[in-house]
Amino acid sequence: HKNLRVDINCIGDRESINTYERELAGFVRKFGASLSDELRQSIREDIFNLFRMEMPEIMRLREIMPSSISFLSAPSRIYFKEVLEYIEALGIEFRLTPELVGERNHASHTIFAIKNIADEAGNTLAVGYRYSRLGRYFGLRKEIPMAGVTIFATAKKDGQGRVYKELPKPKFYLVQLGREAKIKTLSLIELLRLHRIPVHHFLGKDKLAAQLSNAENLRVSHLIILGQKEALDNTATIRNMATRAQDTVDIINLPYYLKHITL
Repeated sequence: HKNLRVDINCIGDRESINTYERELAGFVRKFGASLSDELRQSIREDIFNLFRMEMPEIMRLREIMPSSISFLSAPSRIYFKEVLEYIEALGIEFRLTPELVGERNHASHTIFAIKNIADEAGNTLAVGYRYSRLGRYFGLRKEIPMAGVTIFATAKKDGQGRVYKELPKPKFYLVQLGREAKIKTLSLIELLRLHRIPVHHFLGKDKLAAQLSNAENLRVSHLIILGQKEALDNTATIRNMATRAQDTVDIINLPYYLKHITL
């Protein structure tokens, strides 16, 4: 699939979700007088059923229904702004879609759907969301960062599945330092993937010590360092782990440099 679009929404953290649910409940009391008892009962069971039912009266309500983005807490607004910055950095087309709310009991923050816009029907190829709140339901004291995606695949007509070879062992480890560098790492990883160059990374960590420790444990031969200066100059620094010798290379030439490096 080449022509893709990401439909995306954010319902925020627990504080944001609670605020939004109260707002939706008040909205239904004010504008939902014509709803049947059956619809009212469904909404009482799960307020987010407002976004799942396709009855004409519900569809009319959705046209004037408040958006979850309007009720995000300050930290959730910052979080969602960063998510959109990463999507823009990758050059991915996206659309804010308020009706994406996920599962009420455990979804949080970002909910998304990947659409095939080359198809007139706009078929959904994948859906996903963060479900960090689930840890609290299992009795943990804090939320654990988790996310999931469901990809809808169509079986091939010949019935034969694709056989994947064992993944090659990466010789390189990508280290990112600073916010600007971190935003650029996703497009850099995608560039290397297109050139079939595997690379280790630990994007969940910002501290240099944690990333270097991980690189040493993986016994890679070279580091690809993307710091604040490199991010501004659109370059990357390649460091030999054994000799500590290093070169600075333009990002556009990086795949060629790595393919011809002496390992």
